[in-house]
Amino acid sequence: MEKILENAMKKVDGAEVYYEESEERIMRFKSNRLHSINVKETRGVGLRVIHKGRVGFSSSMDLSQANLIVEKATESAQFGQEAKFSFPSAGSGLKPAPKVKVVSDEVRNFPLEKGIEMGKEMIESIQTSNSEIKTDLHIETEVSKTHILNSSGLDLSFENTYFSFFLEGFLIVDGSFLWISEGKGSCRLVHDMKPYVKRILWKADLARKVAPVKTKRMPVLFSPWAMTTLLEAFELGVNGKRIQKGSSPLLNRRGEKVLDDRVTLVDDGTLDYGLGSSPFDGEGIPTQKTVLFEKGILKSYLFDLQTAGMLGEETTGNGERGFGSLPSPGSTNFVLQPGEKSTDELIQAIKEGVIVYDVIGGGQSNLLAGDFSFNVGLGFKIEGGEMVGRVKDVMVSGNVYEAFNQIRGIGKEVEDVFGVFSPPVSFDSLNVASGEK
Repeated sequence: MEKILENAMKKVDGAEVYYEESEERIMRFKSNRLHSINVKETRGVGLRVIHKGRVGFSSSMDLSQANLIVEKATESAQFGQEAKFSFPSAGSGLKPAPKVKVVSDEVRNFPLEKGIEMGKEMIESIQTSNSEIKTDLHIETEVSKTHILNSSGLDLSFENTYFSFFLEGFLIVDGSFLWISEGKGSCRLVHDMKPYVKRILWKADLARKVAPVKTKRMPVLFSPWAMTTLLEAFELGVNGKRIQKGSSPLLNRRGEKVLDDRVTLVDDGTLDYGLGSSPFDGEGIPTQKTVLFEKGILKSYLFDLQTAGMLGEETTGNGERGFGSLPSPGSTNFVLQPGEKSTDELIQAIKEGVIVYDVIGGGQSNLLAGDFSFNVGLGFKIEGGEMVGRVKDVMVSGNVYEAFNQIRGIGKEVEDVFGVFSPPVSFDSLNVASGEK
């Protein structure tokens, strides 16, 4: 890294070397059996330069090619964007890095044998209770190390560990295929898998009965898992790159009340063991908690250095990248603040409606504009405040910005779904289209 930086500074005005290495271990089970074990090691370096006022970039997994990396980055600058930032230095007034926990020795030293045993136990638990379910399972651990060195004197490194699993049960019910999913991602080990297995079995049992639904507008309750799809619209809307391009519906609306006053949404890279947590972003800027919506009022967008510079803003520490790409604004942990009602209370308050646990695709959605339209992968009809059976061939559609101004209630149980922390949310009236005649 020092050699690359030294060579670069003989040709350019400023430079940043970004090095990353990682080791992934992936255990896959298919149809109740161990299918494969993969260990993948990756390392590479990216060089970002400012040359004659423009940004250049190159990357390589061959760390011996220092001169070639410098040459390509310098040449590419003539086609790059005008640089609207300076590389940060340790003494340039940066906030102290948060003391966030993102490393687990249990994950770092996680033996493959333990992962295999863990997978077999989950599958056996499902099979013992319901032998009709065929189970696929993906267990992954990763240890990554990042080192950033730049011409302004910044020299920092940090480590992250990751553990994730995705459990999917498949079965045939009433002549139709049904997939039921559960999963979790974190910087630390998930020890207790029983709640996830229990939910798979509970959903499979409830799904045996099909309840007809008519096409009309009705209340719809989204589980935390399904909420990730809706919240993606806000992630797109507050992204500084889209603000800069003028393509976000939230452009020039800061300080305006956009959503229901019960909605407070933050991006928080400082949560201990959060999947998106880290002490620094991909540019060496300390991560932070950024309030995006507070009681429905739009407060902030997410920026990296370049995008912030183009708009005359300050970076929010959201420069997302790998060694093979330039930084761009990205979310860390997306957090919707909880309400006061339990999930059961939200269900009991619905006379007739649908609860959605999982969705399939986005249909013809334009999430950037807030529009969504998707098939319900797993959902249940609610009648008289109770779930009475699975809905089949049902599509739900609407607009996120309209829906979040027609909220019936927000649940108090927050679930972490791969870095999206959300409670269940019940909406007054969405379009529900059914294949029922």
